Amino acid sequence: MEIVVNGKSVDEYLHEGKIYIEGKEKSEFSIRVKNNGSSRILAVPTADGLSVMDGKAAGRGSRGYIVDGYDSLVIDGWRTSDNSVAKFFFTSPEKSYAELSDKGENIGVIGVAVFEEKPNTVIIQQYCDYEKVYPVYPFKKPWRPYPDYPYPYNPWWGGGVYTGGSVSPAVMLSSVSADTGSLKSDNAKNMQAIGAGFGDEKNAPVTTVSFDRKDAPSAVFEIFYNTREQLKNMGVIFNKPVYVTPSAFPADNGYCKPPKNN
Repeated sequence: MEIVVNGKSVDEYLHEGKIYIEGKEKSEFSIRVKNNGSSRILAVPTADGLSVMDGKAAGRGSRGYIVDGYDSLVIDGWRTSDNSVAKFFFTSPEKSYAELSDKGENIGVIGVAVFEEKPNTVIIQQYCDYEKVYPVYPFKKPWRPYPDYPYPYNPWWGGGVYTGGSVSPAVMLSSVSADTGSLKSDNAKNMQAIGAGFGDEKNAPVTTVSFDRKDAPSAVFEIFYNTREQLKNMGVIFNKPVYVTPSAFPADNGYCKPPKNN
């Protein structure tokens, strides 16, 4: 998960075990979700503690987007219908969608809960009907790997497990619930200087499909945001650390020498 502004990922800053980004008022943003696995997933996105699908408090009834294996999805706004969304943008807390909906307790956090899909498994039962294929036996015997000899032909059919389920296109709206709970920020309300607004309408058609999710999410991502000034007041360090790239072949010649004694 990452936040995108003007098509580019914004810088992230680690502070006290949480990820923070800088939000600039009036800037539009999107949520990008990347699926690094081979199976499709259900991504349940929230902004300021609200489901971006219906504007309600994020919880067990929240819906989400399906992302195919090795694919990614960009979520541009609050879903207003099957065909459109209202763009995300940073604004003052009092003008945020959460505050205008009287649900401003969690302003300052964007989250995504990721659910894997339960396998669609069909078990084929194994049996052998001896009565029909060999009249000597007036009863049915349990299946066995090899028939009694001689046999005119094989009277049994094999069994196994078949895993079904078709792969649906990405950016599909799932009707399955997701138990994420409210993704709450630890920032005090008076410290939060920016929120997520309800912007202009954008065309973004989706299709509703079923998704049998697992009981618990495989991952929950949270990114906290605030103005640069407030992030500084919180102690967030904006200077990026300098990394020294190691060399795999620092010298071309020589042999292994015994290590120094401690």
